[in-house]
Amino acid sequence: WIPDGQLCPTVPNRLNYIHWIEDLLSSHLLSNQSQNNGVTGFDIGTGANCIYPLIGAALHGWRFVATDVTQVALEWAQKNVESNPHLVELIEIRNAGEEMFGKIVFNQSYKAASSEGLSSGGNISENASEQYVLDGNSQVSTSLKDREPCKEAKPLELLSLEVPHFEGSGSISKNYKGPSVLLGVIREGEHFDFCMCNPPFFESMEETNSNPRTACGGTMEEMVCPGGEQAFITRIIEDSVQLKERIRWYTTMVGRKVSLKSLIPILRKAGVTLVQTTEFVQGRTSRWGLAWSFISSSKRTICVLPATEKMSLSFMLE
Repeated sequence: WIPDGQLCPTVPNRLNYIHWIEDLLSSHLLSNQSQNNGVTGFDIGTGANCIYPLIGAALHGWRFVATDVTQVALEWAQKNVESNPHLVELIEIRNAGEEMFGKIVFNQSYKAASSEGLSSGGNISENASEQYVLDGNSQVSTSLKDREPCKEAKPLELLSLEVPHFEGSGSISKNYKGPSVLLGVIREGEHFDFCMCNPPFFESMEETNSNPRTACGGTMEEMVCPGGEQAFITRIIEDSVQLKERIRWYTTMVGRKVSLKSLIPILRKAGVTLVQTTEFVQGRTSRWGLAWSFISSSKRTICVLPATEKMSLSFMLE
């Protein structure tokens, strides 16, 4: 179920994002990948459709904490989870608005599963994937199909940052006036294998109508934030500086290539160990994926990502 006015997602594009995260998790670029406790993801702004957790849980059996801030999104996300009884134990709907003020409320109408076990740890364009190993001097960028197995990359030293706002993000994140994204929403002791986000791409509702080919509905909370996607994603980067290894892979979708290019230097100054990008192409629409991590890679290798067996996908979204 998706109520009128809410974002109506294109499923193939969302599925591509899930497949890309699957590739990241199976790439062995990071040491100590979680093995025995399963995979747990954190969805920032899941929306009324709760599309990413439904796909990830149905396709791979991943656990999810799915967050949002509006009453409508939380209620309908919960309904969509409960419409899939075989997935209920895998997906928790969490009110980020309550968490950010320190009110950790175990509201059963928004909670699909116990938080127990949440502290563990595609079909993409052929030439879409790029990766950067950052050491301040070198940058390795190679497409997936041309990638040679096991090329050694230089190790790097991390920068030490003590505060969320760091030099290099400028005034971008200061434009973001919305609710908390990660800090204050992720609870003490929780660890995740990845986080994912389909951020508000635009700075105003007028801007959302500038390209009728990409129009898919959506509320102001889903589509708009001060500073646009660059400010929102910069806020995620700043939160990640504080959380560091509590999330193995920080990922987000990016709506504009110019935003992607401007975010790479911000990640450099944040002291991340690895950045990877990809392009999602569906029809005439392109989106980009951005991922980064603070976890060291023991081998510092760039390897061909292994092919993964695809399973049938089944969930209801009426």
